[in-house]
Amino acid sequence: MPGGSADAERLQPGATVRFRHVCDASAAVVVGEHRLVVANDEDDVLRVYDLRRGGRPIQSIDLSSELGVPQPGRESDLEGAATIDGVTWWIGSHARNRDGETRPNRCVLAATTVRFDEDRDQVVVEMVGAHHSSPKHGLLRAIVHLAEVGALLRDAERRAPKATGGFNIEGLAGQGRALLIGLRNPIVDGRALVLRLANPMAMLQGREPAQLSSMWIDLEGAGIRSLSRAPDGNGYIVAAGHYSGRGDFSLFRWGGQPHDEPEPLPIGVGELRVESVVNLPDGHVLALSDDGSVRRKGGRCKDRDPGDRYFRGQCIDLRQT
Repeated sequence: MPGGSADAERLQPGATVRFRHVCDASAAVVVGEHRLVVANDEDDVLRVYDLRRGGRPIQSIDLSSELGVPQPGRESDLEGAATIDGVTWWIGSHARNRDGETRPNRCVLAATTVRFDEDRDQVVVEMVGAHHSSPKHGLLRAIVHLAEVGALLRDAERRAPKATGGFNIEGLAGQGRALLIGLRNPIVDGRALVLRLANPMAMLQGREPAQLSSMWIDLEGAGIRSLSRAPDGNGYIVAAGHYSGRGDFSLFRWGGQPHDEPEPLPIGVGELRVESVVNLPDGHVLALSDDGSVRRKGGRCKDRDPGDRYFRGQCIDLRQT
């Protein structure tokens, strides 16, 4: 991008940036003014980009050992990120694979610090606490035994994530010191499920059992693909899409309480398959697309050589809505 002014260094609404080497962007946080830290659901490597220019990763941070999933080909399937009081949380899908086989490696809830070290000109990610994967703290076990939805979710958890009535976590957002966990599947009576984990740190450290509650929200029959705090602090931005992965994606604003009805935003995202919405320092948001299944040059993006892979990010001004 051209230099010369502060505005020239910012993404303008409608601008689309290509971020290379991976296709399946699934969760992200912004660090400092210009660093974008991105997780994808194909490995446990966080990739750091210049969010204004995209291109190749500036830095790669492999968390597989820290997440307790060092086996090749057995990733944590990270799907959501949220920051509370300086701690950035990452959550796995907690789902089975496409064949309905159990994958305990996906049952991850990790707490980290993510900061930009100006002296070294790099992002530093450090784990918080000694316990950071849900096989140890039992988040999935707590979810499927939650009184009001446990029976439903026990049945859903036995299914493949994209099957009708399956189970799949994809969204994560902070609410005070609590975490809101958004599910892509199951959909019941056209509504998507949000779980509220009131005590994530105490649960992670083994001091308390998970304190969970549930609420259903109407996204016009779609599931939650991303859940993030609105940049103006007024509720949440929800990216919604069909639980199977088919069809178009759309954006909603939601207040965050059980009685709040989501409102569709009059913003088209075109062909983007939005799986993460991150707040930019200037008040805009960047919608990131999971482009793994997008066909390019005759094949799916995820099947191409790393040099030919990329996902897209689009700058959106929500203040116009």
